[in-house]
Amino acid sequence: VAHAPWRSERAEAVLRGAPATEEEFIRAAEEELAEARPLPRNAYKVPLARNLIVRTLQELVS
Repeated sequence: VAHAPWRSERAEAVLRGAPATEEEFIRAAEEELAEARPLPRNAYKVPLARNLIVRTLQELVS
């Protein structure tokens, strides 16, 4: 959730060699967002991003 796209290297590391399951997608999303520091009025974006990452990965493998 930024002004430009970036590579999700932490999520990639979690997913590399792992089964394509919802649990792994959640783990990858949480790892990628672990250092997110939202501002007071946009803290809702962190769980929103997590859910979007998980849903997108699920759609990609279905």
